[in-house]
Amino acid sequence: MDEFIIGRDSGPAGRILRLLAGLAGLGLLARRLNGASLAQIALVAVFFLMLVVAYSVVWRLLADRVIGRISPWITSAVLLLPVLAYGTNPGGSAFFNGIAACMSISLIVNAVSGYGGVEVAAIPALVWRRRYPTYSPFNTADLLERALRERSEGVLPAVVAAVSAVICVAVFAGYWLVPLLSYIPAVAAVGKALPGMAACALLVPAAVFGYEAWRRKSRSQALAAATAALLTPAFVILSQRGGGPQGVLWGSIAIVGVVVGIVALVRMLLPRRPAAEQAEQATDPLPQ
Repeated sequence: MDEFIIGRDSGPAGRILRLLAGLAGLGLLARRLNGASLAQIALVAVFFLMLVVAYSVVWRLLADRVIGRISPWITSAVLLLPVLAYGTNPGGSAFFNGIAACMSISLIVNAVSGYGGVEVAAIPALVWRRRYPTYSPFNTADLLERALRERSEGVLPAVVAAVSAVICVAVFAGYWLVPLLSYIPAVAAVGKALPGMAACALLVPAAVFGYEAWRRKSRSQALAAATAALLTPAFVILSQRGGGPQGVLWGSIAIVGVVVGIVALVRMLLPRRPAAEQAEQATDPLPQ
């Protein structure tokens, strides 16, 4: 069985979450364009195609030479730049609606193809058959799903994993998908009635993952524990504002990518000591 790599692969739960989020995005876009002229809709389609072509060309030209050699954080930050620009004027022009269409359709492609990377890379990765790890807010679900699939053998671990899975599904449905569908009055009413503190239930899987990480010395369990613990306050705070975590997570990925890029650039610019000098220092005895 091939290794499950975060940022490249996604499991059934992650794919379903992406599919539902993509469909929700298309529903919001259709609602936004309701009553628009044929020319306005055509312009949105043109911007969508321009983005897809641009990303596909970049992916093809830089795939093996750059993307496959640098940190996935840096690649993700660069690819997310247009998405972050969307937040400055959501729905204000055909270009921003084109970004919304690109993100929504790309999420559906993510779900169908099983590619677990950043959304805008889904179509290029499918077209050119080049899958490189990149990071997306939806990787939080992938981390939790991977940890749940790596549970210990036995009846009790199976029951604990099942309870943790139910909690994860419920919390993600209530605090991730409901805000995306808030343009539907009935769903918006559910979102308003949903108490923000209920997201603290996610701390139960966090504790389970933390225990498994300590007991089995598992890095994947530790990452899942940290993810669940950090998502909990994000869900609580953002639910009070009527929003989901995607925007914050996209921004966080971009910031980490910039920091990683700066560190990599500094390391490239710093003079390197000759290998012979490093080897000599490594073999020199300690001073008496």
